[in-house]
Amino acid sequence: MDKNINLKIKLEFSDFLKFQYYSILKRYVFLYWWLLIIVMLPPFIFICSAEDKDALSEIGIMDFFGPIVFTIMFVLIFVSLYFVSKKSFKNDKLIQKEHDYLFSADGIKISSVNSTLDVKWDELFKHIETKSSFFIYASPQKAFIIPKRLLSEIETLRTILEINIVSKEKNGLFTPGRILRILMYLTIPCIFLYFYFDKDQKPSLNKYMNDGYEKERKYDYQGAILYYSKAIKEDSMYSDAYTCRGRAKGMLRDYSGEILDCKKAIKLSNGNGMAYYYLGWAKHCMGDSTGCCMDLRKADSLGFHQAKKAIEQSCK
Repeated sequence: MDKNINLKIKLEFSDFLKFQYYSILKRYVFLYWWLLIIVMLPPFIFICSAEDKDALSEIGIMDFFGPIVFTIMFVLIFVSLYFVSKKSFKNDKLIQKEHDYLFSADGIKISSVNSTLDVKWDELFKHIETKSSFFIYASPQKAFIIPKRLLSEIETLRTILEINIVSKEKNGLFTPGRILRILMYLTIPCIFLYFYFDKDQKPSLNKYMNDGYEKERKYDYQGAILYYSKAIKEDSMYSDAYTCRGRAKGMLRDYSGEILDCKKAIKLSNGNGMAYYYLGWAKHCMGDSTGCCMDLRKADSLGFHQAKKAIEQSCK
C-alpha cells in the first residue's frame, strides 16, 4: 500500500438503516420473489388457457389476493425493521460516537475516545460496495459502515479494499445457498409444466357442469350432453352429471337415454330427488303413468319441490 488513509466517521441513523435494509434484502428478497412467482404462476397459466369467461370463476380468491398478501407482509417487514433499527441505533451509544479509521498496510485501526481496535486484513470476512457506502465485514453478519458522503478519496479506498480483503465466502459449486437457489429455480418451471400439460388431462368438473348448463339455457342440448359426458368422464361416480345429461336427452325426446341416465344417477345416489323427477317425466312421455307417479312421489318425498306440482297435474 503506497499511502495510509485516515477517516473520521460519525454515523447517522440513515447510514445504519441502509445497512440493515441491505442485509435483509440480500437474505430475503430472492425468497420473496420466488414465493410471489409460485403464488402467481398457477392462476396466470389458468387465465391464459381458459377457454371462456365462466372458467375464470373457478379461480380462488387467494389466487388474486395471495400476491397482495405477500407484498403487504414484505412491506410490514421493512416498516418494522425501520422502527427496530431506530430503537437499536438510539440505544447504542458506541455506534453514535465519532471513530477514526486508519487504513494501513497492516490492516484497519479503529479508534474512539474510549477504545482502540486493530483489525488485520486477513481477519476480515469480505467487503461490499453499494451506491452510498462501503460495508467491511468482520463476520458474515457484522460490518464496519463507511459512508461515501464522508469520503474524499473513494477510488483510493476502493483499491485498498480490493487488494487487501480476500472474500472468505464459500464459492464452491455445491454451497448450501447455491443449492437452495438451484432448487428454487427448478421449482418454478416444474410448476409451469405441471399446470400447462395437465390442463387438458385434469379439467375442472365444475367447469364442464357449468358449460353444460349454459348450453341448456341456450337450447343447445347436444352441446349440453357433450359437456355432461365430459364431466362423467372426469368423475364417473358423480350422480348429478348423469341426471343433467338425462334431462338434456329428454329435451331431445331421447326418453330411453334419459331413463338410463337417471337410473344410473339413482344407483349412485338414492337420495337424488332430481333424478327421480326426470325419470318420472321420461316414463310419462313413454306412456308409463304408473311408473311416472311412483317416481314423482319419490322425488317429492326426497324434497324435490317441483315434483309436487307435477303430481297434481299427472297423478290424479
